[in-house]
Amino acid sequence: YLGVTIFDIDDEKVPFRNLDYFIDVIASNLSGRVAESFFRKSFTSGASSDLYNATQTAFTVVTKFGMTSNDSFKNRIYLNSEDYPMFSEKSTDIINDEVNKLIEQAFNRATKVLEENKDILDALVKNLLKKQIMSEPEIDKVWQKVVNRRNNNK
Repeated sequence: YLGVTIFDIDDEKVPFRNLDYFIDVIASNLSGRVAESFFRKSFTSGASSDLYNATQTAFTVVTKFGMTSNDSFKNRIYLNSEDYPMFSEKSTDIINDEVNKLIEQAFNRATKVLEENKDILDALVKNLLKKQIMSEPEIDKVWQKVVNRRNNNK
């Protein structure tokens, strides 16, 4: 549960993003918080920027991309500028509900992925406790070692 999550999202690779893509992005943001729950009895402030990014992404998905489960809000965006003041109390409540739904979905997805890969997570934690920081090639090496062990045990 030591580390920093850095995202390198290449717009060229995914030019038209769907809801599943954004839920995966939000799940990635929340993965540090989920990992904390596996190793600690309580959360720390370490995931605060991840939580901010997850919330900001979910808010953007709902208000700027019109991706919502609420039928009356589908295919609509919220500009909320001086020219278009659109956030009534009712709208704010609905937007917050939709944001919460997306974050809950993403949290559940992150939990499932990390539970399915707990052996990799354990190996990464062990290495992070020793080194405090790992480069991408070091992470890949640990990852591959665990995957090879899995494949040999089949």
